[in-house]
Amino acid sequence: MKSLQILVARDKINKNTMNIKPNYQKAYILLLITSILWGIAPAIIKTGINQINPIVFLFYRYLIASIPVLIYIIYSKNLISSIKIIKSPKNILTMLCITPLPLILIFSGMKYTTSIIASVAGAFSPIVATVMGAHFMKEKITKNEKIGTIIAFTGISLLSIIEQETNSVPMYQQILGVLLIMSNSFIWIWGGILYKKSNPKERDLLNLNSFLISVPLFILIIFIANIPLNIDSISTSAWNSIFYMAILGTLVAFTTYQKAIEIIEVSEANLFGYINPVFAIPAGIIIAGETLNLSMIIPLIIIAIGIFIAIKEKMNIK
Repeated sequence: MKSLQILVARDKINKNTMNIKPNYQKAYILLLITSILWGIAPAIIKTGINQINPIVFLFYRYLIASIPVLIYIIYSKNLISSIKIIKSPKNILTMLCITPLPLILIFSGMKYTTSIIASVAGAFSPIVATVMGAHFMKEKITKNEKIGTIIAFTGISLLSIIEQETNSVPMYQQILGVLLIMSNSFIWIWGGILYKKSNPKERDLLNLNSFLISVPLFILIIFIANIPLNIDSISTSAWNSIFYMAILGTLVAFTTYQKAIEIIEVSEANLFGYINPVFAIPAGIIIAGETLNLSMIIPLIIIAIGIFIAIKEKMNIK
């Protein structure tokens, strides 16, 4: 009888453990959606910022995205809570780091490079996430995550070298663009860490209000830099780019990413950044008119192998 009681108690513990275990499958689906939307984003952004100033692009992007966000906040009776959140300096820093500040660096860097290189440079963020996530959040890095990271980073390095040798952008501009894009990782990952440390009840509003505070920030930059805001000069293709990034690249992709890091570790979630070039390269060819090089296939395979090794334990893939 005692043995039976022990087995029953142990079964209850196992069931409770299963109930609180993170739903990795849901997180990976959310991150895959994010990777697709952000993967093709560089090509779409490139077609836009080739025609208008990057800050103007960002201003209209978040102006459009902020309208449904503000309506939702008012409709859900969270306006007062949103005002309280914005009053906190720590929350403001978190919101600035997860949305406008990294994007200023990314968009500025993309002016000096191709969409494919921009995607590869942006894929550097998982390396930063792994290190910073382990150091600041005391997160565990498994052996497979280390091996997968090294393999994927090797593939990204090879892809970057090949792409730089086959496009017409001057090398010094490529270097400047890559440095600007890669430097966004430090700000964005820090924002993710602050976000995960924040009050879980405030995270949805932090995410939404990060869009709202972006608008006055870009207005301030436009005013200081004396950048013209002439709507008539914006072409249809540029507006298409802006609307894509406002709806799918902002409202949808940011939400799926933030929801995912509520389930799994920041360092693990950002490993999906390695997948972005898989979508970015076809998008760069089709949308931005960039050149396809068959030698890119091998680096892409290496990247895919690296990400598979890094996450296969958590996904229980045999």
